[in-house]
Amino acid sequence: MLSLLLPLVLILIFECFLRLTSAGISPNFFLKEQTEKWGPVWVENNLYTSLFFPKGLERGVHGFSFPVQKSPDTLRIFVLGESAALGDPEPSFGFSRILQVMLEKRFPERKIEVVNLSITAINSHVIREIARCAAGAKADYWILYMGNNEVVGPYGASTIFSSQTPPLWMVRTTILLKRTFTGQLLFRIWGRFSSAEMPRRWEGMQMFLEKQVPWNDRQLKQVHKNFQANLDVILKEGNHCGAQMLLCTVAVNEHDFPPFGSLNNPALSPEEFAQWRKEFDAGIACEERADFATAATHYAKALQIDNSYAEIHFRLARVLEAAGNLPESKSHYLKARDLDTVRFRTDSILNSIIRGSAEKKGVKLLDLAQILAADSPMGLIGEKTLLEHVHFTWDGNYQVASNLYTALEGLVDTKDAQQPIDSKEASFLLGHNPHSEYLLWEEMKRRFREEPFRSQAYQEARSLQLEKRLNSLRANAKSGAIHSALQETKRALLQRPEDFELRVYLAQLSDSVGDFDGAIEQITQVRMFHPRHTQAEMVLGSVLEKKGDFENALRQYEYVLSFNPLLSEALFKAARLKLIFGNDPKGAWLHIKRAFNSLYDSPAALTLAGDISQQLNKVHSAESFYRQALELEPSFGEAAVKLAGLYRKQKRDESAIEVLTACIEKSSSLLEIRLELADIYLSRRETHNALNQIEAALRLSPNNPRALELQSRVLSTNRN
Repeated sequence: MLSLLLPLVLILIFECFLRLTSAGISPNFFLKEQTEKWGPVWVENNLYTSLFFPKGLERGVHGFSFPVQKSPDTLRIFVLGESAALGDPEPSFGFSRILQVMLEKRFPERKIEVVNLSITAINSHVIREIARCAAGAKADYWILYMGNNEVVGPYGASTIFSSQTPPLWMVRTTILLKRTFTGQLLFRIWGRFSSAEMPRRWEGMQMFLEKQVPWNDRQLKQVHKNFQANLDVILKEGNHCGAQMLLCTVAVNEHDFPPFGSLNNPALSPEEFAQWRKEFDAGIACEERADFATAATHYAKALQIDNSYAEIHFRLARVLEAAGNLPESKSHYLKARDLDTVRFRTDSILNSIIRGSAEKKGVKLLDLAQILAADSPMGLIGEKTLLEHVHFTWDGNYQVASNLYTALEGLVDTKDAQQPIDSKEASFLLGHNPHSEYLLWEEMKRRFREEPFRSQAYQEARSLQLEKRLNSLRANAKSGAIHSALQETKRALLQRPEDFELRVYLAQLSDSVGDFDGAIEQITQVRMFHPRHTQAEMVLGSVLEKKGDFENALRQYEYVLSFNPLLSEALFKAARLKLIFGNDPKGAWLHIKRAFNSLYDSPAALTLAGDISQQLNKVHSAESFYRQALELEPSFGEAAVKLAGLYRKQKRDESAIEVLTACIEKSSSLLEIRLELADIYLSRRETHNALNQIEAALRLSPNNPRALELQSRVLSTNRN
């Protein structure tokens, strides 16, 4: 018995040692902190997703804070899910936030806490663990809205984060081991020597394009089975802790969103594929000529050869709708969704599992997929409700919140049920305004330029529609929009002074208009409710930088890194300040090296890495970083100037001219590039070329001191 117990005792001692030395990641989703206003509070564990994602791919946790001790008059609600439940791309205006203000108006005598525990890119395997942690936090209700990432998230059929669809017992054993510091250490050691190829950095949704999953893939059945098992455990955890459960089906864009991916039946012969391709291309040609009836005929013939290609179903649905055949059109829209091989949307089977679980477990179901579809044209959810495939517009979020409010009213069992506040009042109370709406759609424009959106069918039409929307929003968000938003947000805070997320938003607005004292005041207030809110503390760092207090700005970013060490933005800014104002290139290199996993696609970060390398006398590395920055963004002038300067030190003027000229060809309005070129030409006594660049620079900036000084040198040279 002693020989059997001794290894266990040694492991236990080693585990205690690792915990005492903080040599691992806490497996608790909630961490306790002390606040001035609320006393002890639970806040987010910023490192939590490191337990499920490989190094460099960790996802951030949205900031939350709520008292450890729940008062008798408090109504506490947890929202569990993924990015759609979080409210991506702007969680401040997600349905959980709208529900919060609705309930505050309905129950003014109670303290309302709607705490969003959702995280982007996770799935039910991770939500199950969050639910386990949440069981002791005394919530009255759990709202479950999940299902979009079952295939692409950790342990899914097309995941890039871990093994694909391993048996459930293996998933749970792995997660159980990772809860221990000893297990984390073993997995880190194994990861160093493992031959498995994992992405080293986050590249967005395009990372999943190489692992498409057709409808008949056997792994998809395992995904559905795992989702069912995880959902059962989550419901069990909620019931055991006394929370009432509200289980929601998931709304996805069926009408206005083409499939991300399509695959042909691999059993097609070359002759069959050639005929299929002929009909497919003919259908597209007819559709582009608005000959919808003929297009439908070609698409139907292609489906007779191969009915597994998702895009054809979507195209056929479009032309049938245009021809007025709505019932058949609807069936093909739904078929296109379920056949999409890049599975970022909840499919019909997953929603069926959610409905079945609610009935089997006796849990209240809110069938949002059906409710929102019934309120949409043709009974199909589209662009009015969703920004793209799964994330809600403001109207969509308001619709979801209204339905949740009604469902919770039933659970609360009030005699005098009241209608929720309208969308306009909710907008005011949360700081949603034309300026924030414009910024949201600018972010969507950026996303639509990336894969897999960029390769979708009808992408050009979507781009034109988006430009029209942005032009309309620009008209409502002119020069005074930020100041107007600032004043509106201040008025909203008078009604909701404990909304620290609204204070963070006000701090950002104050920073953007140069009201630094106002921003600092709001961050001071935020700290009374959340002592280490990442977003708020980063705003303070920005304010200190703009005020020229670089020493305290660096300390501020280092403070953020003390509780959120993986935050790439803080690593980048701290590295820059260490190099420029701290004269500490070695310290700067340590920070920027850690940030590369997230900033590999940032020309600014790569340029900074080049600057650091120069300071460390690593000339070849510096050249490599500058070139990488220019490969990512050929018109990135800062990298071009730095690389040209490096070449000039090496007496390689021709290479410097080549770099700067290539940059100007991509963007002719780069003032610094033209001035640098003029300086090189002057040093080579090529006064004609120098003068051409100076004249171009002066057209861009007529009173630019350096351009005028260079012009004076040219004229002096000509006189001599």
